[in-house]
Amino acid sequence: FQSLYYVSCPYGQRENRFHTGIDFSISGALGKPIYAAQSGYVILAKSMNYSYGNHIIIDHGKKEGNSYSTLYAHCDTLLVTQGEFVERGQLIATCGNTGNSFGAHLHFEVRINGDYVDPTGYLKFPWF
Repeated sequence: FQSLYYVSCPYGQRENRFHTGIDFSISGALGKPIYAAQSGYVILAKSMNYSYGNHIIIDHGKKEGNSYSTLYAHCDTLLVTQGEFVERGQLIATCGNTGNSFGAHLHFEVRINGDYVDPTGYLKFPWF
């Protein structure tokens, strides 16, 4: 996301469940561009009617023995396919309201070795 986005839901405990990422929104979010946070290979580009809805996972490789990946969920349109290499800042999707969503936004996750981590510390790019 670029422009005047805001965090509509932070990482962490939320009511009776744990929120595994950060939700970003913006006025008129539907259809806004979503860009890759870092370069890497698209390991999943999937459309679903539940959970994450239309979503993408990018594998950024290993650094200091740890594997890094990012997830982009609730997309309206997926613009990349599984196996594709993407560059940092490349347009990969548009913002949507698919899956378990209550309005157009981007659900963004950072995973290290497959485990969810607070993405807040990774918002200043490049971090890889």
